[in-house]
Amino acid sequence: MVQVRDGRLFMVGDHPEHQLLVFNPDGKILESWGSAWPGGHGLTLADENGAEFLFITDCGVWKAGTGSYKQTGRVTKTDLTGREIFSISHPAAVGAYEPKQPFNPTETAVAPNGDIYVVDGYGSNFVLRYDRNGKFIARFGGKAGVPAEQRLDTAHGITGDLQVGVAHSAHYTGPWTRQPTPWLFRGKPAHVEDPFLWYENGRVNALMKDMTGDICGEKFSGVHVTSPDGINWDFDRATLAYSRKLRWSDGRTTQQGFLERPQLLIENGVPTHLFCATAEGPCLDLKDAIRTWNTVIPLKAPRN
Repeated sequence: MVQVRDGRLFMVGDHPEHQLLVFNPDGKILESWGSAWPGGHGLTLADENGAEFLFITDCGVWKAGTGSYKQTGRVTKTDLTGREIFSISHPAAVGAYEPKQPFNPTETAVAPNGDIYVVDGYGSNFVLRYDRNGKFIARFGGKAGVPAEQRLDTAHGITGDLQVGVAHSAHYTGPWTRQPTPWLFRGKPAHVEDPFLWYENGRVNALMKDMTGDICGEKFSGVHVTSPDGINWDFDRATLAYSRKLRWSDGRTTQQGFLERPQLLIENGVPTHLFCATAEGPCLDLKDAIRTWNTVIPLKAPRN
């Protein structure tokens, strides 16, 4: 979800006819459009000399009825009305991939100079760089057949400062260096996904999905962790941020199969609402989901 200058909130979903939803700041839906991105997964807002544009990342993986589907993904640049500017398709078209290599991108980031960085998190795990017009420049990372120090495993998201996982650089143009020490929790690698980062009270904060439950105590629930620099994270002081057990306004309590891709709405520097993708069912895999949607959870005001 992204918020444009006039306050409207744009969210990408997987409805067959309404894949982009537009809300006012109070959560009332204003309009919906789009049927070209059945695997809608990532949404990025870019500002070009005062004009705002969306980058819609279709991972090519989606569920319809009782079936699950997978095809080649793509990234599309549109204006705020849904008018397509251009699309980035399979990298084989520009010689960056072999034709049989999968391309299932999950997220996009735009650098200050307009360069576009696409992470192929469900495909071949490369980070692909394009210029502002969608012309291919370079790639890095990958999973199969690359040196261990360059390898990326499920390069799922990319943040605004263009750090992917624990690879870092002093400048968005590189060179990029893989952090030699992985994220650790009690001396073991921490298996987390879907990080949402923000800066508050002099520290970098992150909400992440705990894939094993070893950190927050509940598998597939959310963990909150902080860092002084965005590289060294204090996992030993991590806390349970949210649970898959939801209490609804009508008094019901449910155990969700999935509750992931956390994002916060921050107003006047204070987080006020948590947005997550969720699903019913055992959800050991996407194909097990019975029903999927996006949910918003109001947050309690902090005590003084």
